[in-house]
Amino acid sequence: MYEDEEDFYDDDFDEDFDEDFEPDPQNSFSLKNEVLCLIEEYDIAYRSQEDTQRFLSECIADICNFTYLKETEIILKIYEQAMTYVSPFIANRIIAESFLFLFNHEKTSLTSYPNLEDWEEELLVSKYISLLRSSLAQDLSKQMSASHNGRYILVIIEDLLSWIEKIEGRKRVYRFSLDRGASVSREDDDWSMEDMEEALYWIAAGEGEVDPSEERTTSYSGFYEEYEEVSFHDDYRNKLKFSAGTLRLYFELIIDSPDIEIDSKELALTTFTRRLNGLVDNLSLSDVMVAFRDRLSNESTQLASTLSPDSDLRFMNVVRGYGPVQLASEIDGLYESLSQKHNHEAALGMKGALSLIAAVLLADYDDSIQEFVIFGIEQVFEQNWEPKTFEGFITAIVRDRSSISIDCWEEVSMTLRQRHSWIRTHKIAR
Repeated sequence: MYEDEEDFYDDDFDEDFDEDFEPDPQNSFSLKNEVLCLIEEYDIAYRSQEDTQRFLSECIADICNFTYLKETEIILKIYEQAMTYVSPFIANRIIAESFLFLFNHEKTSLTSYPNLEDWEEELLVSKYISLLRSSLAQDLSKQMSASHNGRYILVIIEDLLSWIEKIEGRKRVYRFSLDRGASVSREDDDWSMEDMEEALYWIAAGEGEVDPSEERTTSYSGFYEEYEEVSFHDDYRNKLKFSAGTLRLYFELIIDSPDIEIDSKELALTTFTRRLNGLVDNLSLSDVMVAFRDRLSNESTQLASTLSPDSDLRFMNVVRGYGPVQLASEIDGLYESLSQKHNHEAALGMKGALSLIAAVLLADYDDSIQEFVIFGIEQVFEQNWEPKTFEGFITAIVRDRSSISIDCWEEVSMTLRQRHSWIRTHKIAR
């Protein structure tokens, strides 16, 4: 009946998710101040090596109690004010962790988490899909992909797919597909009327009784007089079935994220396609990677033609101007400072050490990439990234954002290797 998955996209379909909120005028000023204070304190918490995800979660809960607003409304305000915050690095980090909070909150709000009942797992998947379809989550994700935080998107999509695989595996074992053999009783107090209404809507959509592209104006329990016999497995299955356009958007953002390696992107697409086969209508991902590779090739060609040889030459002169004693002293100071801050001594191997040192020099030369280089180095000392991940991230920054060419970058690495033998024995090169 419905062939174009885009026909099913409707931001207003989820009654429990109000993304276009207008805060009460009496709360507007206090909310703005509360959120600004939250971001500033988050900045301090991050630089003090605190658990920022826990800090953010507690602050959002406090603001909700103070303003009586929903968590999604607070996240929207955080996103809006973070976009103008003085530190782009902190702004992008709190946006990414706010995105994680949206989904983690759905899990932890289920009273039996982490030991969920079967129906709760299906409800959780349904709520995940509702969030992914919302403009709030999509706006956050677009900013995350552009700011080298696409790996947070990948974490959520992989979590979603792991729940789907668990549910579908259980259904296969018990031969419980779309028949209504396993019912949810009207007497089950854990299901709210809103949850039931939402489930019935998507069951009706899946059976062609309603068009998901049209506005919801009625109650759907009327379609099923004995709705205690309805399997709520159908709810998440039908919602997932009509989400090809939404899922494709997130897959494309993952592919476009410079902080995720090419090999990881290809593996992710292969895994996504396998797990979602037969569950989502009109979902084709094979062209996503092809289009990405073509675009990357075209952009590389254009970049090579527009780079200024003078910029390459100037940077090479900067690198050659450093004597071994001077550069070793600067790297020693940086290494000790970061080791004390994060309570870890990073080790990247020789190739990773050359990338880190070259990145430090380039960040000093090209102000536009300083935040990104700092972020990458912080990830290494926080032990969040392996050497290969860091090297790929820095190479992407050089290629996509810096004022020098990849050829120049490789020549800098060779120069450092030849002129600075002390790097081989430095702690960072272990």
